[in-house]
Amino acid sequence: MVKNGLNPDTATNNTLLYECCRKDGMVEAEVPFDEMQHIGAVPNLVSYNLLIRIGATPDAMKICDEMMKNGCLVDVVGYNTI
Repeated sequence: MVKNGLNPDTATNNTLLYECCRKDGMVEAEVPFDEMQHIGAVPNLVSYNLLIRIGATPDAMKICDEMMKNGCLVDVVGYNTI
């Protein structure tokens, strides 16, 4: 999309992230997450909860820390997933 001059918003990136999480797991999900931040789309609660859902417990805690550093509070879904 970016190669064609289209900058996907956070909702579009979350859809891509969801599909990567569903099919390929954490390693593949980090690619669209990193690209999202690179193009200026700001990860939101949905973005982080998707990563928490597929991450192992140590990874989930690191994601929560990053989430809070970026001003996004962990919600009930995130805590229940951990």
